[in-house]
Amino acid sequence: MIARRTLLAATLATPALAQSWAPERPVRLVVPLAPGGFNDIIARYVAAGISGPLGQPVVVENRAGGAGVPGAEFVARAAPDGHTLLQASLPHVVNAALVPNMPFDPVADFETVCVLAQNPNLFVVHPSFPAHTVQELVAVVRANPGKYSFASNSVGGSSHLGMEMFKRAAGGLDIVHVPYRGSAPAMADLLAGSVQMTIDNMSFQAPFVRDGRLRALAVTSAQRSSFFPEVPTVQESGYPGFEASSWFTILAPKGTPAPIVARLNAEMARVLHGPDAAEKLPGSQILALSPADSAAYYRRESAKWIGIARAVGARAD
Repeated sequence: MIARRTLLAATLATPALAQSWAPERPVRLVVPLAPGGFNDIIARYVAAGISGPLGQPVVVENRAGGAGVPGAEFVARAAPDGHTLLQASLPHVVNAALVPNMPFDPVADFETVCVLAQNPNLFVVHPSFPAHTVQELVAVVRANPGKYSFASNSVGGSSHLGMEMFKRAAGGLDIVHVPYRGSAPAMADLLAGSVQMTIDNMSFQAPFVRDGRLRALAVTSAQRSSFFPEVPTVQESGYPGFEASSWFTILAPKGTPAPIVARLNAEMARVLHGPDAAEKLPGSQILALSPADSAAYYRRESAKWIGIARAVGARAD
């Protein structure tokens, strides 16, 4: 009975806790990348939605350059008072493996406010590639080691590491990595047939799959996507446990008090569960996890991606 009362009291206290903090001045949301990408899009969507309820503007500030390290370091060194936040994604944690002498720990030096969403990637090939399923691709590559190449949008991103994960899951495939600076140039060469395959963001590749210029073999999420319900997952294709989705989270400096994290999390979740989220964030799987679940997800995904980056010896350009 005491345990049940304690649980009930904690449950009833949660809304009050989430409302117990309000910012005293504008909140700065740092995106450590250039404007225009999905990190920037989701940051601006969330910032616009929480500004009114918080009673202060939430200003998105792009601090690009240095593989995202300077922008993230700025937030890591900021006062833990809720007024400076970081929009983080997979490259933020993978930098722990890519960048020598990192000036901060991408996990230990931050509080996880809210894991916002994840974006499944699409495993595609050029139409000339002689495979229509993942199993057929593995057979073709095994018969022709080193003959085929895959494009990635960067060294150490989900496009690169997702394929490295797959190569290992398939028992060690010999596919040559061709890195690019962004998805656009990688896609240009893939469409031209200069490279044969890639794993990259689903929403970016969707138009090329739908008009027949690329062939989708699988999605990299744990479940099929509503965007391509006919396309199987990599897990369904014979590789249980395989998942390589991009994700997007909001972090705060280490030591930010729990009431601040709770209030910010509650407002972000409200926005992400709003009626226009699917329209504004196409291709995304909305998560809006609680602070505790966000922290667990962030630690788990960080360990996975840092581990694969170190295993393949990835290094920053």
